[in-house]
Amino acid sequence: MRRIHCVSIALISFLTPYVAHAQEVVAQSSQRSLSGVWTNKGDGFHADDSGCHAGSRGAASRFKTPEFTIVQTGNSISVPGNFGGWASSDGSGGGYGNVTVGTILGNKFTLTSQAGPFTNEYTGTISNDGNTITGQVLCRVSTGSATATASFTFTRREETKRIKVWLMGFIPDQIADIGLPVGEQQCSHGDGRGFPLDIRDAINETRYRIRDLVEFEVKLDGEKVTDVRFIDRTAKTGETRLVNCQTGDLLPGTGHIDTAPTDGMRYNWSRENNLITVEFSGLVKHPLIKDAPPIQYDIKAIINPIQEEAEVIGFRKTYPAYEMYVLFRDQDQSEREAKTVAVVQKMPDGWTRRPLDLFGPADAPVSDSESSGRQVGEWFGEQVGQDAAEDIFRNPSNPSPSTPPFDGFSGGDSGGGGSSTLW
Repeated sequence: MRRIHCVSIALISFLTPYVAHAQEVVAQSSQRSLSGVWTNKGDGFHADDSGCHAGSRGAASRFKTPEFTIVQTGNSISVPGNFGGWASSDGSGGGYGNVTVGTILGNKFTLTSQAGPFTNEYTGTISNDGNTITGQVLCRVSTGSATATASFTFTRREETKRIKVWLMGFIPDQIADIGLPVGEQQCSHGDGRGFPLDIRDAINETRYRIRDLVEFEVKLDGEKVTDVRFIDRTAKTGETRLVNCQTGDLLPGTGHIDTAPTDGMRYNWSRENNLITVEFSGLVKHPLIKDAPPIQYDIKAIINPIQEEAEVIGFRKTYPAYEMYVLFRDQDQSEREAKTVAVVQKMPDGWTRRPLDLFGPADAPVSDSESSGRQVGEWFGEQVGQDAAEDIFRNPSNPSPSTPPFDGFSGGDSGGGGSSTLW
């Protein structure tokens, strides 16, 4: 069966040394896989007291199902749903096939299907691209000894999938103290939420500081990706409001509401064999407070459209919270019915778990299997805890550490572009 997938993504990257790690996502197999949806073209049979005969007119007839699904495990195959059926001319009997199993040996294909008094034995040859099976089917019936043969052609059906991948950064609290090292206390409103209880709700979430989504169309022939086409990309930032740090009310006067630009949010994508890699990177400034430290991240998602799996590598600052999802949607499904996978769900995990942590480096891993690229002591020259960190930031005699230089974004050959922001 040929399948077409579409992907939508949201994230960042900068880690070329990890490209080889993506190969772990797909377990390559030398075995030709026939798993998928197929169409069936061939003649029917009918039975009488003498046995089976070609054609579908008789006391009982064997008919085919136009489409069926093959599931392959090793060299064995099965058809879990309907694969043809039978009916008596007087309406006294009939039904669908109840046993359909087979084997594969090289490019040779065999399949046996039973339906009522009929047993059909298929013997065929698999094409080089694995998308067509042609051969002969032998019909036997329990009512007589006569047998009949007919030609058959199974063709892998083309299927369309939509794949969306998106990254969101959000502030879990209702009110967030910006944490500037000097001056009066300033606060922004937060998003006031956690991760969704049902990840199917994530696609419609509107409470975020940043949201980046990319979508692709992926064409598949069985277990092989044959083409990837970029569909769309949307980058958004949530509205920012300066609020009273105690009540959360909007500050009086003007100039306290704005939306951060998206030009600091970048993406890139590439394809290697059966894997699609999407890279997201971002350096997003507070739109209302010029001295506030930026949100910064650099994350790479490796997507396997065949297995409908994904994994990520990369780094980010420890604030705010990050989440990333991948949605795989078949052509006959709604987004609600589609398979959604949570790839990243990270709450703030820095020294203060507040915007104060944005003064630190963007070296916190997004994957639990990765280690941090920098220790706290390496940044400040000594190991410090939450109280010491706040004292450093709040004491004007001790200048706060400068934000580490942003490594920028390295565009790739396949596609990408700029768009920006946070807070």
